[in-house]
Amino acid sequence: MRGSRRAGGANRPDAKARDAVQIMFAGEGVRANDLALVASIDETEGSASSPAGPFQVVSLEALARMKLSSFRLKDQVHLQDMIEAGLVDDSWPARFAPELVQRLQAILDNPDG
Repeated sequence: MRGSRRAGGANRPDAKARDAVQIMFAGEGVRANDLALVASIDETEGSASSPAGPFQVVSLEALARMKLSSFRLKDQVHLQDMIEAGLVDDSWPARFAPELVQRLQAILDNPDG
């Protein structure tokens, strides 16, 4: 099954896409042309308890893979931010499939766009 479900205010007549919460199901594709699936449940990490209680977050590697797969402008900017913050570096291309490596390498080679 492909697709994401939006909720959280997107049903208002004046709502914009950024007003919504995007929910993606683990291990599924979002769009037919994505090069990788959404992270699986096994690719999450527990976090400290928050006021809302403990929660799981996707691992940095899985998040980067999802950004490389979608590769919209906002995903590229998020990857640039990860590089600038020192979270992703020249060692990361070895973690991904060749088609994703090309995308990551292009950003690493020109992090300012």
